[in-house]
Amino acid sequence: MTPAEKTDVVLLVPVHQDTDDQLRARYKVHEYFRVKDQGPALQAAFFKNLAHCEIVVTTGSSGIQAPLMQQLPSLRLVACFGVGVDGVDLAYARSRGIAVTNTPDVLSDEVADFAMALLLASLRQIPQADRFVRDRAWLKGPMPLTRSLQGKRIGIVGMGRIGKAIAKRCEAFGLLLGYHGPRAKPALSYAFYPALMELARWSDCLIVACPGGADTAGLVSRDVLLAMGPEGYLINIRFMRGLWRLGGDLSPVIASLSFARLRCCLAIVCGGLALADAPARFMGLLLRLLARIFSSLYVPGKFGQGKPVNIAFEFNDRVQGYPVLVPTPGIKLGMLGGT
Repeated sequence: MTPAEKTDVVLLVPVHQDTDDQLRARYKVHEYFRVKDQGPALQAAFFKNLAHCEIVVTTGSSGIQAPLMQQLPSLRLVACFGVGVDGVDLAYARSRGIAVTNTPDVLSDEVADFAMALLLASLRQIPQADRFVRDRAWLKGPMPLTRSLQGKRIGIVGMGRIGKAIAKRCEAFGLLLGYHGPRAKPALSYAFYPALMELARWSDCLIVACPGGADTAGLVSRDVLLAMGPEGYLINIRFMRGLWRLGGDLSPVIASLSFARLRCCLAIVCGGLALADAPARFMGLLLRLLARIFSSLYVPGKFGQGKPVNIAFEFNDRVQGYPVLVPTPGIKLGMLGGT
């Protein structure tokens, strides 16, 4: 396929190299992130040349808001690489008839595996043990005993695809499970807690696996953290940005963590982008709490052979498994890569 025959797509943010290679093999890619900070004149010229472009590719965390979609009058599809679409203005997309897709289940197992890694790291104090060895503290005596995972009560906030994948792994460890969500799921055997506060009181460890956004803003509040008590563990897998999104303003959330004196709080940081968003006052608080708060960079593992690769965004005559979150009549979507 020659460059002239390729369909134009706007790539808002960088993506993983394998994805980028496949994208460029099939599409003519225009990199918005190269001009994003180059001033209004250059941005205007960029979009003027792409008035005909129908497809935007972004990530679940970066998304796209109405002002940017307004720059593309022919836009018909926003394709998100990732499960979450917190950063996409779905209401505006719906008003324009712009389809929105994501990639559910592609990373569910990966994230669930990492949630278990964080759970073990918190209870067994793996980061602290690493520092203990590197600081040669073992020369002065043994490291204090850590906590056992056996018999722990795990509360999962959000029993969607990822929440269920985490629960399945917790069952293999012989753990007790409860969950909170907007509604009970009769097919599940785990205890349902309509009130998050009650789940927090019951849980030894609370794993936050619900989507971010307006519907869950303030869900993990100061009172919820206090309800967990000084022996509680909090694990957030909705990226570090999600931790303070769920709790509102940064300072009250971190102050609550400090006041509640949770034994450990762990969070996934995606690509370093979330920490770049944090104001200086947050970083100071974070550094003072590092004895009990541990952040980890999450890097997705390689996909298994035959697994779908990342992005559903091709206009063609058949649907290959990914739902359209904001459907548009007359548009059918395929998938880049996979089988």
